[in-house]
Amino acid sequence: MDKPDQASATVSTDRLIAPRYLCRVLGISRRTLRRWIENKFLPPPMRLGPHGQTLRWRPREIIDFLDTAMEMGLVKPQANLANQECEEGEQPV
Repeated sequence: MDKPDQASATVSTDRLIAPRYLCRVLGISRRTLRRWIENKFLPPPMRLGPHGQTLRWRPREIIDFLDTAMEMGLVKPQANLANQECEEGEQPV
């Protein structure tokens, strides 16, 4: 078999992270996620769609946030964001 090319190896990191998935990875509720966004605890999400109501995060921003939060003792390491499997319909978009 051929080795996958570099472009296909980076596809998973190019996908955006949905709020439901982020809540699952962080082990928090949607309400807590909203509070963290309002209090600027999390990096601001990108707003997509015609009315800007769809929220998504870039994986690199969340990974950087988790690294910083773990160093400060704010969150405990519990899941690998890049490798955690999601149920159907809950994968990052």
